[in-house]
Amino acid sequence: MSRKIVIVDDDPTSNYISEFILSSMYPNLEIVSFADPLVALEKMPSMDLCKDCIILLDLNMPEMNGYEFVDLLDKKGLECKVVILTCSKNLMDKEYSKRYDKIKGYLSKPLTQDNMSMFI
Repeated sequence: MSRKIVIVDDDPTSNYISEFILSSMYPNLEIVSFADPLVALEKMPSMDLCKDCIILLDLNMPEMNGYEFVDLLDKKGLECKVVILTCSKNLMDKEYSKRYDKIKGYLSKPLTQDNMSMFI
């Protein structure tokens, strides 16, 4: 099983930037991105994910917010680590994310080599 990163963000440009940064840093990493969190939740159970899998997750999406997504991950029994990747400048979001064991980090967009290297 190869190491996987799943990107869940409704912004295709942000997904493209994240994919580009990650693939240039880690060419053997399997990267899957979803612009729709509902599709991600539907497809992820069959993706052979493990505890080392990382989900880069946007907080503000039209279908649901990132915290609702994490709650549904728990209900599905998916054990991935979550790193929030958001443009939100709200400090309450960062503090609220600490309530979730699955959330291992909180990063501001865009993804950079420096801020992602601490999670892989």
